[in-house]
Amino acid sequence: MRHTSTETKAPTSVLSATITLFACNRQHIADHGESPTMQQIGAAVGMRSRASVHCRLGE
Repeated sequence: MRHTSTETKAPTSVLSATITLFACNRQHIADHGESPTMQQIGAAVGMRSRASVHCRLGE
C-alpha cells in the first residue's frame, strides 16, 4: 500500500508542533521558575486558541 504525501506529512507536523510546545514549556520554567499559562504557550508558538494548546498538550 502506497502512502501519499499528506498521509506522511501530518504526523510529522503534529509531532513537530508538540515538540515545540514542550520546548516552550521547558524554557519558560527555566526562565521563570513556573509553568507558563495556556495563553503564554499559545503566544510563544503562534496559536490563538487556548483550547488548541490544551488539545495539543494532551496528545
